[in-house]
Amino acid sequence: MLAKVEAVKSDYDEAILLDDNGYVCEGTGENIYVVRDGVIATPGQSNSILDGNHAPLDHPDRPRSRLHDRRARHRAREMYLADEVFMSGTAC
Repeated sequence: MLAKVEAVKSDYDEAILLDDNGYVCEGTGENIYVVRDGVIATPGQSNSILDGNHAPLDHPDRPRSRLHDRRARHRAREMYLADEVFMSGTAC
């Protein structure tokens, strides 16, 4: 909650949280995905508190696309190199 409050006070809609090692792990209530060079990457379950980051990638009704998926860790600075970044979660 504190990260969300701080983000909103700074005129942002959402905060991106880092783990103890400085890797991107999630939003304040959403899982985070990074798309780069045709690959959708998301932190593994052991890298975040939220337990849904695999759901969109593993869902049986997920439309087939040219994108490949994998679990990966990203530094915050790598987010600027992404083709796309998106978040998903039950609360949002």
